Amino acid sequence: MIDHKQIAKNTLFLYFRMLLTMGVSLYTVRVVLKVLGVEDFGVYHVVGGLVMLFSFLSAAMASASQRYFSYALGQGDPVRLKSIFSVNMLIYAGIGVFAFLALETAGLWFVHNHLELPPQRFQAAVWVYHFSTLALVANVITSPFNAMIIAHEDMYLYAYISVLDAVIKLLAVFALPFFPGEKMVVYAALMATISVFLTALYVLISQKRYAECQFRSFSFDRVLAREMVGFTAWTLFGSLTTVGRNQAITILLNQFFNPVIVAARVIAVNIASKATLLSQNFNTGLYPPIIKSYAAGDLKEMYKLIFSGSKITFYLMWLLALPLFIEMETLLSLWLGEVPAHAVFFARLALVETLVMVISHPLATAARAPGKMAVYEGTLGTMQLLIFF
Repeated sequence: MIDHKQIAKNTLFLYFRMLLTMGVSLYTVRVVLKVLGVEDFGVYHVVGGLVMLFSFLSAAMASASQRYFSYALGQGDPVRLKSIFSVNMLIYAGIGVFAFLALETAGLWFVHNHLELPPQRFQAAVWVYHFSTLALVANVITSPFNAMIIAHEDMYLYAYISVLDAVIKLLAVFALPFFPGEKMVVYAALMATISVFLTALYVLISQKRYAECQFRSFSFDRVLAREMVGFTAWTLFGSLTTVGRNQAITILLNQFFNPVIVAARVIAVNIASKATLLSQNFNTGLYPPIIKSYAAGDLKEMYKLIFSGSKITFYLMWLLALPLFIEMETLLSLWLGEVPAHAVFFARLALVETLVMVISHPLATAARAPGKMAVYEGTLGTMQLLIFF
């Protein structure tokens, strides 16, 4: 039986997380833009955007992990849960190695030969690329532990760690002017260090709280591994097209416009992503109960969660997006001080896109519940690819 009080409690924790992290993150962007300048800000995010193209690997696996963890918990099968975690860790290790090798070979070649960067900033951009790669690998390792915390519906832990992440990053930005050397490189190094620290924190907490997260009793189920790889393959396709819709378009703009235009696009995407946190946080609280309802065969409860979740996420998003849309120019001026050209226009378009997308979050969760992803991800992914072309 789904505990609706627990869902409401988890949602409160997630809203608490959202409000603090959104406020801190938006202010952090203002400080970073001021310290780095518009040109370096654009260069940093073009290089970081190239690395983020590989984030679809961990994003897809995180979605698969949460689905399988929640399904096993819904069935009340601790042995299968342990097997799922073991298989997950081995797959994530492979993803981390693949991402590192790909980024430090083919990705680095692309930076040297195809990214349009100011010549005087090229060497600094290469260092940013290396540090961003390290941060990505750390985030890949973090994903299964993050997914386990969410599957157990310990949202207060997820909220506290996210707030800690935002606060540490803000403190790092405040300390940035006091570090010697290239500020852009120092900033990338600090972000990578924070990512490694948070990975260690997630691992320690998960090992202490959850018996299935103990490394000393690993097991490998080949049938389960094949099933998860099949599920993940389609999820990877969907995640890749999502990244393409966001990060690849930023890189595409870099090929035809100057860094100021890229900076405007980055700011718009940043605003849209922070606004989307509201709907994503609510859906994070809904994800485990939707999957668990399906696993337990309680489809009536699952449909109830889907319909109510879709309506509430849209209305909550609308309440936030409408004043942002109307007063975007004023808000950007207050937030950034110096507003890059076209940032207002990009930001308004990004909010419209966000409003359309938020309706689908609970539906996407339900689509993943049966584990049959080909039709859903194939259709959605193809539509997202058409946006890029």
